[in-house]
Parts: sequence; structure tokens; C-alpha cells
Amino acid sequence: MFERDEVLQDLHGRLKAAGASPLDPRVQAVCEIVNAFYAEKTREVLEKMQAVLAKIET
Repeated sequence: MFERDEVLQDLHGRLKAAGASPLDPRVQAVCEIVNAFYAEKTREVLEKMQAVLAKIET
């Protein structure tokens, strides 16, 4: 859906604008946690959508 590099580039720009360094190890750790969280939530939404679509198609 979204390329990881594209998402990270946007995220890094936002971090810099907020005064945080995307190269800071603590910031990188938080980014990884947030990315994993949203990837999981996105997967859950897509699975629910697929389940609904499967019911409609039959």
C-alpha cells in the first residue's frame, strides 16, 4: 500500500519540523513501535473489509 521509504521520509520531515532528530536512537525506537502498531491496525482493518466483501460477493 505505502512504500516504507516514502512513509519514513514523510515521518522524518515531520519529526524535523517538530524539533526532533530522526537519527536519535530513542526517536528511531519510538518510530519502529509506532510503525508496527499502525501496520497491525491497518492489517486488522483490511481483514475486516475482506470479510465484509466476501459476504457481499456470495
